[in-house]
Amino acid sequence: MHYCLNKQQMTDFLDFIVFNKNMIDEELDIIVDGARIWQDELICFSYLFSMILEKKTKEGFDCHRYIDEIYKLPEELFLSIQEFDSDFIRYMMGNMRNDSLSLEEDLVQLQTRLSEYSYDRTICYRYK
Repeated sequence: MHYCLNKQQMTDFLDFIVFNKNMIDEELDIIVDGARIWQDELICFSYLFSMILEKKTKEGFDCHRYIDEIYKLPEELFLSIQEFDSDFIRYMMGNMRNDSLSLEEDLVQLQTRLSEYSYDRTICYRYK
């Protein structure tokens, strides 16, 4: 399974990794356990990560520790850090944006949909 973390889930996950805080979200705890055994993929957006770092900096935290820890994690568990630039965001907002959702919700939904295996979007070659 693939799980794209929203900003709150990513904040809780980072606090768990960096400060060994207990995760309040029981579902997230189960997902992280699945990622540790390489069964479930966690997906984090660098965009949301930067927003978290900005908030943590304002709260007086040393964000270098957060950065070091999250970029070490793909060696320890099934984690993908989804990097995208302003061109991707402009494209999405111009072509795929769902105005009824926040940008965060829209990005998480889009990534979740892209990560899922869908039989109706699969190309099938038939040999005769």
